[in-house]
Amino acid sequence: VSLAQARAKAYEANSQRANGLDPKEVREHQEELARIARLHTFELLARAWHTSAKKDREWSEDYAQKVIRHLEIHIFPWVGHKPIEVILPTEIVRCLHRPKDRGNLETAQRVREAVQHVYQYAVDVGALEPSKNFVNKNTGGLPPPRSRHFAAITEPAQLGQLLRDIRSYHGHFITRCALRLAPMMFQRPGQIRLADWEDINFEVELWRCPPEKMKMREWQKRDSRTPAHIVPLPRQALEVLRELYPLTGPTGPVFRSMSRRSEKSRYISDNTINAALRTMGYDTKEEITGHGFRATARTMIREHLGWEPDVIERHLAHTSDE
Repeated sequence: VSLAQARAKAYEANSQRANGLDPKEVREHQEELARIARLHTFELLARAWHTSAKKDREWSEDYAQKVIRHLEIHIFPWVGHKPIEVILPTEIVRCLHRPKDRGNLETAQRVREAVQHVYQYAVDVGALEPSKNFVNKNTGGLPPPRSRHFAAITEPAQLGQLLRDIRSYHGHFITRCALRLAPMMFQRPGQIRLADWEDINFEVELWRCPPEKMKMREWQKRDSRTPAHIVPLPRQALEVLRELYPLTGPTGPVFRSMSRRSEKSRYISDNTINAALRTMGYDTKEEITGHGFRATARTMIREHLGWEPDVIERHLAHTSDE
């Protein structure tokens, strides 16, 4: 700064001290006000909250993208440009009712949850008076979302027919192998499709599923103390894997995508098994879905084989809070 500016700043600081103020505290307060002023619209506050939450809560990239997309589609076009303190409750309610009226109740619930977090963030950073935070779990009067169950076959005769249909499936060999293994091991479809040959141990007949490929919170996946999920491999599953080994082994994805357009497409897609079921004539919404093999196993092993529920849940990798 110039000498004149330095003298002016020194004079200002001396005046503040004379009035019982700490110049450092005054400067920090002014900087805080300037920072809040920059977050002057709902969208800017929402994006600041999203960046903070993604880091603090260790969201996965996919989940973080879903959260911000909900806001970009359902909130920003209508109130994103407005200062948060002037947004009316009716405006937020109309935004929530748009997806609800289209039948997307779960989406409306998720959007409301995100908006609720944005408003609380605005209060926390001083951009909104606490008394003006009107968003809560009852905003919009949304009914609770209907519980969803994956379509599953629970009758032995129907399951037998499905298994015969899988054996007769004439699609891609890798897809056919994934279909044959799904009802044998009843693990999550994403877990099956992301299996690597390094996780398969033919000698001890075990499949070791590392935490990063399991359904759990991001911090649990990164925690070195989180154990891998161990899946015993029956004789029939080992036979399928040995048939597949010459094609996709000895390393990398067990169910390798033949396109390999990018690193993410090294594995078959998450829709491959369901698409194959539909090709065989099954309704994946009403009859059977890839994830439904788990419900099939849980029901039939308990009701027809008499195994203890704790053993079944353990094999399904269900924790006590699921």
